[in-house]
Amino acid sequence: MTPGDVARLYIPVLSGRPKDKYCVIASTAPRVILLLISSEVSQLKRQQPDQWHSQVVIDKASHPFLKRDSYIDCGDLFGYPPGPGGLANDLNNDPSRMLGKLSSDTLARVRAVVQRSRLLSPIQIDQILSSLPMVAETR
Repeated sequence: MTPGDVARLYIPVLSGRPKDKYCVIASTAPRVILLLISSEVSQLKRQQPDQWHSQVVIDKASHPFLKRDSYIDCGDLFGYPPGPGGLANDLNNDPSRMLGKLSSDTLARVRAVVQRSRLLSPIQIDQILSSLPMVAETR
C-alpha cells in the first residue's frame, strides 16, 4: 500500500449512508489521507467553481478496475478510522480491496489540482504532494 494506489474501502462518515468507496491513497504518514472516487460529480459541486475544479477525471481505459470513467475529488479529504493495525492491516487482511494504481497521466493531473487547490490548507497540500509519487514529464 503506497500513495497513488486505489483501494475499495468502507467509509463510515459519508453523508447519506456509510458504504464501500473506491479511494486514492494520497498519503499514509503522518496520517492517512484518502481522495474519494465517484462516478458522477454532485450538482452542488458542479455549481461551486472551486469544488468543480477540484475534480480529476479517472478514465476506465487506463484503470480497468473501474466500471466507467469517474472523478477523483481532490478538494474533500477523508481519513481512515483508526483501529488495530490501521489501513495497512485492513488491506493485508483483505488484499482483494487493493484495486490498482493511478496511471501516470492521472497522477500528474491529481498532483496539479492539489498543488493549486484553494480548498486545502498548505499543510494538507504539502503532505499530499510529498507523499504522491513524482511523475516524469513527457514531451
